[in-house]
Amino acid sequence: MTEFTVTIPIKIRADTIPNEDCKNPEEKDSYLLLFGMLNRKGMSFGETIHVNVKVLPKVDDTIIFTKAKKIIDSNKVDKVSFEEAMFALNESNFDEDKAIELIKKMRRYKAEKFNQDQDNILFSADKE
Repeated sequence: MTEFTVTIPIKIRADTIPNEDCKNPEEKDSYLLLFGMLNRKGMSFGETIHVNVKVLPKVDDTIIFTKAKKIIDSNKVDKVSFEEAMFALNESNFDEDKAIELIKKMRRYKAEKFNQDQDNILFSADKE
């Protein structure tokens, strides 16, 4: 089997209706796109790829930087980096409260992973 990457530019028309009748509430404001492959004769082959796309409103860069700065300034004790703030804002659809929660979750996960790695190192050193 061969793997390859395909870039498909898409445009969603303004009058397109999202998946309103979808059972998953997280997908109600997304669009279901179906992609397939055609041979030279126009016959389809392979499997159809289903992709859910969520369209976000355009956000001005100054608003993003202002929100990142606000997160950094409001969490001086936690010493949030600019990169952490920007990543969390992008992942949380530019919601500051969700971004702060995401930063806390990421840090907790990294700390737990570090502790597990340290335990594994100590455990393997004890065996020798």
